[in-house]
Amino acid sequence: TGVSVLFTVLEMDAGPIAAQEEYELNGNEKADELLPILFERGSRLLVDTLPAVWSGDKTQDGTGCVLQDEEAVTHAAKMSKEEGEL
Repeated sequence: TGVSVLFTVLEMDAGPIAAQEEYELNGNEKADELLPILFERGSRLLVDTLPAVWSGDKTQDGTGCVLQDEEAVTHAAKMSKEEGEL
């Protein structure tokens, strides 16, 4: 898993990737333990990436970014009400 900094576009999770950082899982993580770790890493990655955005080195048109391959898109099935119960 990991964190990504994307430019916002109308489609979900489809904008140019300005920065990405992987986080290796050991298989024993719990959501309440992983969330603060990924939040901290994502926040730091965003702050570290902003100067390149402000300088124009990374732009919404994809300059300096990794463009996402629309052919590699995967779709998740819609969740049922039962799956949303705690």
